[in-house]
Amino acid sequence: MAFNKFLVAISLLFFGKTYAQVDDNSPTYRNIGSNKYFRIHYDNDFFTNSDYYYSQGISLEFVHPAIHKFFLTKLLIQPAKAETKFGIALNDFGYTPTSISSNEILFGDRPFAGTLYLKTFAIATNVAKQRRISSAISTGILGPAAGAKKMQTDIHHWLDNITPKGWQHQIRNDVIINYQIDYEQQIWGFKNLVLLNAAAQLQAGTLKDKLRTGVNFMIGKLNNPYGAA
Repeated sequence: MAFNKFLVAISLLFFGKTYAQVDDNSPTYRNIGSNKYFRIHYDNDFFTNSDYYYSQGISLEFVHPAIHKFFLTKLLIQPAKAETKFGIALNDFGYTPTSISSNEILFGDRPFAGTLYLKTFAIATNVAKQRRISSAISTGILGPAAGAKKMQTDIHHWLDNITPKGWQHQIRNDVIINYQIDYEQQIWGFKNLVLLNAAAQLQAGTLKDKLRTGVNFMIGKLNNPYGAA
């Protein structure tokens, strides 16, 4: 796999936020040119010295052809004329309001929440048409059972930071069932140095309902995301 010495990804989206979500592995600018890999993504707003909405999270992602046999993959989009790679990701995320210093409910602010879910996904690439269709189904839990309170409290204790307050008001336990479809079409490319894509995404379910469209632009020494998996 070529080393990307320089990579710039710009998303110009007309609905919702950008694609820079930790659990969103479908965009071409996060592509790994293999159908077998394991990667870990961890982030914590401690590094920016703030606890503001998205607080911390960890994602363990595994891609392998054998996941094709997993029963949930039958619910995913698998075009006939495409090279498809299959994966699963275990995601554990915590969310807080603008302050973790108060034991009172901050009305009008974002509530405390934790999510723990398994994301089963398929990324189908049509090399001839330079097109990529990704689909994913997320299943898990939202609420205290996700363990976000303990995760944040323990991390703050290890780092000798303030003890988070207010988690007793977090969103109650509920089921996560969400479906996601992503579509990307190459508009223009120059060798393995420049790539411009049109992009669209639809999410629906108990966790997120979202529709967004736009473009993304990459420049650098790139692994061709429309090459063989």
